[in-house]
Amino acid sequence: MSYSVKVSAVLVFLSILLSAPLKAGEWAGHGCGAVAQTQQEMNRQAEDDYRKSDAELNAVYRELMTHLSGEQKKALVEAELAWIRFRDSNCACWALVHKGGSLYPLMYFGYMKSMTDERTAQLNAMKRDMLIDEQR
Repeated sequence: MSYSVKVSAVLVFLSILLSAPLKAGEWAGHGCGAVAQTQQEMNRQAEDDYRKSDAELNAVYRELMTHLSGEQKKALVEAELAWIRFRDSNCACWALVHKGGSLYPLMYFGYMKSMTDERTAQLNAMKRDMLIDEQR
């Protein structure tokens, strides 16, 4: 594995960790400041965090679909399916750095959450643009 791939993986991991407003050792959504202590707990929390982000993405997507014409809906469905394939394969590729290790699930679901949050922001921006156009 090349040096630049390793450096990139570390930078992505650090950006994910630093983007969450957490106290040392705490994992958002784990309840009342509970501290994830083991790798298994951290892996499970990373997956839970990703699932929450995915649920939010799906809610935004459904809301956006209510503002689209038939042609726009078809285009968004096609784009979303392509994006899902890209996200899944991209995250699996990045996480391969940790294949076979206990850190793999944490990294994989961290990448999944990060990309899902970015897509949610994109769809929210699209929804805002649609609402502005509807008001004109």
